[in-house]
Amino acid sequence: MASTSTSSFWLCPTCNKHVPARNTSCSCGFDRAETKAVVPVTIPSRPTFTIPDEIEYERPSAAGRVVKVAAWLLLFTGAAYMARRADDPPDPAH
Repeated sequence: MASTSTSSFWLCPTCNKHVPARNTSCSCGFDRAETKAVVPVTIPSRPTFTIPDEIEYERPSAAGRVVKVAAWLLLFTGAAYMARRADDPPDPAH
């Protein structure tokens, strides 16, 4: 890790302390003058995305469609029955 510096201090990469710019070594023992090596920076390459030639979709089975239609019919019939029953006047015998 390279040490960062400004005009008034530099940051020790070993202990992360701020060290005055006039000092070449940190109190932890890190010597800035001895380790002026350049740290290579690598930039990761962009990810590549591939689009498949043909996308396969699973069609619902005939039994699944029958169950779905039956469920909708049952729901619609129940809603119609409840709506019609709500319009009927209450039976005075009960």
